[in-house]
Amino acid sequence: MGGEFFGLSVRPFHTHCCRTPGVVTDEGSRVIAVLAPPPEDAPGCKEEDTWGVGVVKAATEAMEQIRKSLVFNHRELHHRQGDYACINGGALHGGGRQLPGNILNPPEQAAAFNHLTSQRCFKRVAGHHDRILSHYAPRLYKCYHMTMNAIYQHHPHLKRIFPSSAWPAATFNLGPRLVTKQHVNSGNYAAGVCPITAFGVYDHTKGGHFVLWDMGLIIEFPPGSTIVVPSGTLLHGNTAIQPHECCYSFTQYAAGALFRWFDYGFRSSKKLSEEDPALFAEMEHHRLTRWAESLTMFSKLEELSMSSS
Repeated sequence: MGGEFFGLSVRPFHTHCCRTPGVVTDEGSRVIAVLAPPPEDAPGCKEEDTWGVGVVKAATEAMEQIRKSLVFNHRELHHRQGDYACINGGALHGGGRQLPGNILNPPEQAAAFNHLTSQRCFKRVAGHHDRILSHYAPRLYKCYHMTMNAIYQHHPHLKRIFPSSAWPAATFNLGPRLVTKQHVNSGNYAAGVCPITAFGVYDHTKGGHFVLWDMGLIIEFPPGSTIVVPSGTLLHGNTAIQPHECCYSFTQYAAGALFRWFDYGFRSSKKLSEEDPALFAEMEHHRLTRWAESLTMFSKLEELSMSSS
């Protein structure tokens, strides 16, 4: 269903057919967001291996089971992004850390995170995320993998959640009626993107819409579908669902501080300024043009048309 709501354009998730991804472009025809439907099931695959059962149903049940098994405090249930519980894990940097490190959780939450990431359904979703990025932003994909491979090699203590994933960290948003407030994930890599996959049981035409305020869009977001957006720069969130429904999501991300750590030669900006003032000055000057260079990481529509022809 199309139309407008409070000045925002309401957009169906699938623009042509149920298996055709849609894209959101900027004024320069750069693809800055991808609306990716579930991948097609292999011909003749068993029901338990389909995306609907083997991923959406399995992931929904797994997240609901974990949510019920854990006890969260008030701060964990009410935060700047919304009123719901979530579990984060993976590699991170920034926020006063001296070195990149693994996200530390209480023992019960750490065990729950490890359990969820070990499930086949989430491994399949992580692989799907990787394929979307490699197709729609191959230069950004290479940048992620080059940077993170170097960091993992330099810091072997860092835990890699999914061996083939471009992103070093992940979040399970445990709902059960997930509504995220308007926000920007300012700690995420500003020139990068974040894949978000929705799960649950809800009517996506009546609620659970993904909202991109800067782009003036309200996007239908069916369970099992994925949206890839630059979450570190664009205001985003999602709308409420009906009282009897449930909604969860799984997302991957990368801290911008990890990329700066790599750019500075595996050291902080302060350390770089002390050890190599000339290089520090050069990199500070480079910051003035870095945003324009970062835009070249995003594919243009004509590039995608050429690659698919």
